[in-house]
Amino acid sequence: MKNYNNSTFAVILFFASSFIVLIISIYTNVMINSISVFLKDNIEMRLLATAMAAAKVATAEELARLAGPADMDSPLYADIRKRLISFADENRILYAITCARPMMARRSS
Repeated sequence: MKNYNNSTFAVILFFASSFIVLIISIYTNVMINSISVFLKDNIEMRLLATAMAAAKVATAEELARLAGPADMDSPLYADIRKRLISFADENRILYAITCARPMMARRSS
């Protein structure tokens, strides 16, 4: 009879501990999911804010005056390059670049 009580106690203890581990796992999963959503939203907002600030580094008129690789020797290119490098340093990003539509695409739009 005593042996039966010990095995019953062991089974009850096993299921109780299994239930506790299950509850902790579910809670941890919920917390990790909420932190992931928070981090994603935070990173998204920071990227948008940085992109909006980067858009102010050079105007469209300045970029339009840079037509191709031949303009890399111009003082305007050097000035924009310096501004982009300082922007990248100030905002702790690896690099900052500009993109312009090709001339053919500009004419058609």
